[in-house]
Amino acid sequence: MSTTKNIMIIYGTEAYLMEEGRKKFFAAARKRSGGDAEVQTFQKDAAAATVVESFQGTSLFSSGTITVWYDCPFLPLKKGGRSRSKISKEEQWFLDEAGHLDDGNSLLFYSKGNVDTGSAFFKALKPMAEVVAAEAVTEKTVMPYVTAYLKIGAEALAATASSFCRTSFKPG
Repeated sequence: MSTTKNIMIIYGTEAYLMEEGRKKFFAAARKRSGGDAEVQTFQKDAAAATVVESFQGTSLFSSGTITVWYDCPFLPLKKGGRSRSKISKEEQWFLDEAGHLDDGNSLLFYSKGNVDTGSAFFKALKPMAEVVAAEAVTEKTVMPYVTAYLKIGAEALAATASSFCRTSFKPG
């Protein structure tokens, strides 16, 4: 996953994949900022204006800021029913401010659970952001993760081992 945008949305139920996405985003954000970026975190109940101040500001002690908003209320979890089809004035203002994010600053939305990707805010934010949908790993989807993990250490499964794993992980 190449992280070229300075906004990312990470959501899902697979903790490992969420953490991997977070690590890659932080590494790319630090590289973009040219050094050590200051990290500021906010929880669900944070005021949008406070979060905006964080990613718009500059630090005296670092070259950039990584702003993390956990469980952002603008990105609700999918609970069934219809998605919100309109953006509130506050959400629109937030999107406008995020659209002018300085190159040295980064913004991460991190939600445990399945975000409502049909909501108006998600649809408006998505073109500005990279999205990591960390869905649970199943027998059908495990092999690409095993292969990617092995590549990190410059390892690979032998053809017979790969074939064995594929056969073992097939649903019964």
